Amino acid sequence: PKFRWGGGAHSLLFEKIISLENLFAAWREFRLGKTSKLDVQAFELNIEDHIFALHEDLQHGRYAHGPYESFFVNDPKRRHIHKPPVRDRLLHHAIFRIIEPLFERILIYDAWSCRTSQLFANVYLNELDQYVKRILRIKHYVRYCDDFVILHSDRVFLEQLIPVIQKFLTDRLHLSLHPDKVVLGPYHNGVDFLGFVCFPYYRILRTKTRKRMLRRFNPDNSASYAGLVKHGRSFKLCFQLQIGLL
Repeated sequence: PKFRWGGGAHSLLFEKIISLENLFAAWREFRLGKTSKLDVQAFELNIEDHIFALHEDLQHGRYAHGPYESFFVNDPKRRHIHKPPVRDRLLHHAIFRIIEPLFERILIYDAWSCRTSQLFANVYLNELDQYVKRILRIKHYVRYCDDFVILHSDRVFLEQLIPVIQKFLTDRLHLSLHPDKVVLGPYHNGVDFLGFVCFPYYRILRTKTRKRMLRRFNPDNSASYAGLVKHGRSFKLCFQLQIGLL
């Protein structure tokens, strides 16, 4: 697809996105943590030429998105990944740097997704957030990417809410609830959400998450995992991890 916007405010936004200042700043941010990747290294060899060429193509309406690389990862379940070339990912980041502050103003507080990777999910599902919070007036609602939780004291109310939300998703966003992942149960049995099982007064790591952590734990990732486990009841697990470092 070609990349070109119209006049007025869109034109001003477009000029900010494609400016050399923004493209170079986007590159400095994009490359963090990726300098060991071969495709990033190859692009960086002639970084100024690449960025100037990208700027020229965007400015003159010649830019076209490149083909996606397709591969599978197991983390832990098998996922089909499509990765665009570095040149296009750089532009994605340049777009993000300019438009993220604009969208941040309209997102609800309870959208917990990371803003540097799930911006599209936040923007697209913001309509759901606004509908649930402003129209349905649901107080206890949180969403992370495409997972969300609603808490209410009336089970019948929650049961009646399912088809209402399903209709909104279908009519407005052309989405649907996963037929096997709508769970309705008492809070004291625990809410399985984002790797933790949350109870009224504490949370513990999900069993699969804990086993995967123990399997992968090493001195290089110990700080990261230590930061994760501190958010739950994890004295026994912390002891196990400390033993593993000895």
